[in-house]
Amino acid sequence: LAQVAPVASGVLPTPAEESRLRSTTRAPPAMELSNPKLQANMLRLFEDRAFADLTLEFPSEGAMPIYCHRAVLAAHSEYFAAELSKGPSVTSLQFPKKPRRIMQQVVRFCYFGELDETLTPLDALDVIGEARSQGITAMGPENVETLVLDQLTLHNCVKVLLHEELLHHALLYNGVCKYVGANFFEIIANPGLRDPMIRGKVPQELLIIILQIVAQYAVDAAQVEELVRFTTEWADLDSQCDLLKTSKQWLWTGAEPLLTPFRKENLGQSEIEWKVTGAELREGDEDSEALTRYVVGEFFEWCVRLDVAPEGKVRLVYESTADATGKNLPRCINRFPAAAFAWQVVLHGEDKFHERPVFICFPEKVSLHWSTSIGVSLSELADTDELVINVCMTENPLVSLILYYFSSDLKNTVQTEDILNRLPHIEFRCVSSYHLVNPQGS
Repeated sequence: LAQVAPVASGVLPTPAEESRLRSTTRAPPAMELSNPKLQANMLRLFEDRAFADLTLEFPSEGAMPIYCHRAVLAAHSEYFAAELSKGPSVTSLQFPKKPRRIMQQVVRFCYFGELDETLTPLDALDVIGEARSQGITAMGPENVETLVLDQLTLHNCVKVLLHEELLHHALLYNGVCKYVGANFFEIIANPGLRDPMIRGKVPQELLIIILQIVAQYAVDAAQVEELVRFTTEWADLDSQCDLLKTSKQWLWTGAEPLLTPFRKENLGQSEIEWKVTGAELREGDEDSEALTRYVVGEFFEWCVRLDVAPEGKVRLVYESTADATGKNLPRCINRFPAAAFAWQVVLHGEDKFHERPVFICFPEKVSLHWSTSIGVSLSELADTDELVINVCMTENPLVSLILYYFSSDLKNTVQTEDILNRLPHIEFRCVSSYHLVNPQGS
């Protein structure tokens, strides 16, 4: 342990540090808990009921009790430790509302450290939910990962998606959402699967993940229409214009969004801070590498340039976007990349940018630029002064797909959605300019 560099209090180790900690603090062979003989002995102790001193009863089912050992359950479960600490007279506990088959798996895990491989995905979620409620921290999502994710089918995936325990385990819900996203159009084409997703109200956090996955797959107008109509119905809204506005309030990057990295042109390495001196602003031109960065998103890389407006204000100019995968996939979101940029501009230790996040959208193959004044004048900057710029960018693929849906049949959209009066200015400008430049595309 003395060889391991300390981790600052309250700071989680990086994956590399965590791996190093595990390798350097691994118990000697005699202390390994994965010894098959030890596991077999403990399992036999449970199954043979040898020396059992506690019974778990299920009166509502009239089922046979589970015979177990106080010390084993108290060692693994906060709930059992609290109940059994009331004294040796506690020799039985009743569970009138809990299924015996689920409790059997929870108790068995406390002895053996493994679960029955025949469990269904729904049963596995019930088991880990019960373990979590009983304070059994030894059981985590990795113990049911295979049982849940490897057994997903079109028949059961929606029920798994709607299981109340799923939201507690990122490892599991990311895997389930990935499956649903990859099979999304087949799922919503089946009323028996589509209706439960709407009536059961898939949690917004999970729907966001699903939509982010589907956005990489949607490649034609029919798919986009299905997705947009489904999401409008899920949100219980009257129109796609309402959906567009509402979706901007969703947490597309999670409850605690992270800073988005920048990349220099022709360099793969990214960085969180973009530093520019007063001299570079005065001497640079629009081709200057120091004044240009690419904001690296999940879907697009956004080219942003610093320049000085005629009145002397320093501003950020949004130049263009490119497929972040580098594959130039024929995705429908490419027609209208959309994102919100929350900027932080620090000069002499003071944040100079005090505006709300800036929403930006680009129509495909249209030379349309946007700019944001950052609250600093060039006259304020000495040559050696340094601007430090950070950004939290939130891409919104649903806005991209809604605008694609509008632009695919613009005449009908004008009649049914009243976009002339209801569509926000930036989105209206994007759709109208796209139609002017690409009339055959609408």
